Amino acid sequence: MTQEDKNSHRQIYFGLGANLGDPIQQMLDAKSMLVRDAKAWDVRSSQFYVSSPVGYADQPTFVNSVVSMTSHLSCEQVLEMLQSIEKSFGRERDAENQNAPRVIDIDILFYGDSKIVEHNLSVPHPRMLDRRFVLEPLLEILPDSHFQYSACNQAKHQLAKQSDQYVAALVC
Repeated sequence: MTQEDKNSHRQIYFGLGANLGDPIQQMLDAKSMLVRDAKAWDVRSSQFYVSSPVGYADQPTFVNSVVSMTSHLSCEQVLEMLQSIEKSFGRERDAENQNAPRVIDIDILFYGDSKIVEHNLSVPHPRMLDRRFVLEPLLEILPDSHFQYSACNQAKHQLAKQSDQYVAALVC
């Protein structure tokens, strides 16, 4: 591996969620596809969490998890990979309801310490601090030395006081 290769890798954090079909199996399969397609290493996963839907309540509960990995892919390549994986599961986006039920959802939470704002991508994920179902599993695997650890931890404690976002570790 050249020095350039060593410097071009990024630690990437993904939020995974599903509430249709077999959510746990779909997330396990999606994780395997992520690792394979990203040619990733240093892979870590949170446990699974069950959570109430946010934004559109008339749907089944969700299962959520966070996965981190290291990869050489650019952020644009990662986004294309995620969309391809979601499509392979039959994911159809509802333009009128971003919080619609889904067979799989994969979001980029962090891409190294990059800040990206484009028409189809914002990193760090712009709504993660408002979502306890992201923060609980994220903080399980996020090192306390991470540049966003304190903000995520504060947001988690604030959201835990609100009754509209139920989140609990799933015992399998």
